[in-house]
Amino acid sequence: MQSLETILPIYTIEKDAIVSKKADVTIGYRLQLPEIFTFGELQMEHLLQCWVKALALLPIGTIVHKQDWFVREQYVADYSDSQDFLQQQSERFFIDRPYLNHTCNLFFTLRANKRKLPDSAGSTLLKRHLVSDEMLHESTLHSFIGHVEQSLQVLCDASFIQACRLNSQDLIKSLNHYLSLNGDGIIRDIVFEEGIQIGEQYCTLFSLSETNDLPQQVSSSGIYSPYTTDQHKFPIGFASAVGSLLSCNHL
Repeated sequence: MQSLETILPIYTIEKDAIVSKKADVTIGYRLQLPEIFTFGELQMEHLLQCWVKALALLPIGTIVHKQDWFVREQYVADYSDSQDFLQQQSERFFIDRPYLNHTCNLFFTLRANKRKLPDSAGSTLLKRHLVSDEMLHESTLHSFIGHVEQSLQVLCDASFIQACRLNSQDLIKSLNHYLSLNGDGIIRDIVFEEGIQIGEQYCTLFSLSETNDLPQQVSSSGIYSPYTTDQHKFPIGFASAVGSLLSCNHL
């Protein structure tokens, strides 16, 4: 049995950032995306162009990781005094009904430059610092955060997306959630003897790494057949088949 501290590449979480053992710095945001089935074909194309413009503003070498959680939950009714009769009846109609809850996190990683594969000439015994000099300057992180904030500003101003910066506590919760597949804060064992088992849950890992597994053509949107008629096409996000339309718990 091994401890996660010896396996994970994370060194510390401080100043609202994740620092790896090789001095890579990661900052995270919680995104609020538009509701499913609310965008038309032109709006989806516009949203795609917003993402392209936003990512183009990031420094060269920035690693972007968009993390989407889809978890089955049951609807919890809200019977507040401010609701009228119709709103309360609507809550009673949906109470305890299953739905797929979606949470989206967006992470940006500033990779330590001048990092080479280890060899005898590049041994840490011959280095003044274990990491590159630029990663030791606080101005490097401030400059990176400024580029990220500018990129997100372009994305949010031109679309219906909202972004909120994750602080240190949020990052710790997000990391623990990822490692335990549950947000209750309980530590669970991770076992690889027969597949991947985290606590009482068994996981399956899929990877799209071969071009033969990808579609021949891609676009900003696709057609959702159940809601499409001969007179009207019902567009949906091109990757929805592995996202919101996949009914099982997935990440």
